[in-house]
Amino acid sequence: MYDRVYSHLIIDSPHRDTILQVLGQVIVTKDMPPDIDAIGIPANFSSPRWITAILGLKPDLVMQLVTEFHSLLEVGDEHSDIMIRQPSFLEFLLDPSRSQELCINIISMTLYSFSEVHLSGQFSLPKVCSYIIFRFSVYPVYCH
Repeated sequence: MYDRVYSHLIIDSPHRDTILQVLGQVIVTKDMPPDIDAIGIPANFSSPRWITAILGLKPDLVMQLVTEFHSLLEVGDEHSDIMIRQPSFLEFLLDPSRSQELCINIISMTLYSFSEVHLSGQFSLPKVCSYIIFRFSVYPVYCH
């Protein structure tokens, strides 16, 4: 029902590719187990601050995109997790029959995101691998 609206919002954004990467990061880190943390401090890996670092984006761009997509996303500040407001938007992003070329490829996003986190020294390789296995058990892989 809202698929055309979701597609329109993403396609018309001047930051289409970036918003898809940000949304992918939000999805990848959704429901992260509480034992995953950085340097002993719980981390919000879907916060604008972390997403900016992981994806190598300009400061404030992620907050700008969240503001642009305020009807679908919410966040308190740069240290708070970005939340997808509508479950149907999440379903849209993960189902290629609905989102087509806008589909989030959960495998590539997970591998990219956590290889960047590992390379930054935040996690050991076994912790990254265990999280990747967890992620694929929570979200089935739809996109190719």
